[in-house]
Amino acid sequence: PLDSWKETYDPLVVDYMKFDPSFDREWFSDNVGQFMKTYIGMCLKNPGKAVKGWLLATMGFWDLSKSSPSAYICPESIAWTGIFQGDYLAYYTGIDFRKLSEPRHYLSGALCTWIALFALFFLLGQKRYSDVLPLTPAIAIWLTLMVAAPSAFTFRYVFGVFISTPVFILCILDKGSEKKNED
Repeated sequence: PLDSWKETYDPLVVDYMKFDPSFDREWFSDNVGQFMKTYIGMCLKNPGKAVKGWLLATMGFWDLSKSSPSAYICPESIAWTGIFQGDYLAYYTGIDFRKLSEPRHYLSGALCTWIALFALFFLLGQKRYSDVLPLTPAIAIWLTLMVAAPSAFTFRYVFGVFISTPVFILCILDKGSEKKNED
């Protein structure tokens, strides 16, 4: 309903509107084509605002200076769920171990993506085309998020890129492929 948009709309996360009890999923499912036509029409009529909105909605995946506790296992990320988070080690030992495990600084989802992109362009520049293959899933994840980011920051969406970062570094450092290309 239009009268609830002010409370449920957030330019960085669609979840508040999508999970609102008054959201009519059945109507939306029956009218996806009309929705897309309207959405694309609005973007074509307002290209500057569409690009600005796209950059805002994807900033956590390309801007190294932006990060968020979203999708980290920490009190800030699950407080809204109402899930109780107990510290059993503190309960049994009297020592609060949560302070040791909680992140002090949140990684930008863009950090590992930029490492992957650097590796991609480095390998292409070295004409080491076969070494690009291990980067393909990470680049595909990033491109998918740049097209359809469900959230501006959620680190879990780029977690596959994050855990693949050592592979990117090994691809750059690997000299075996250069030797094969020379032979």
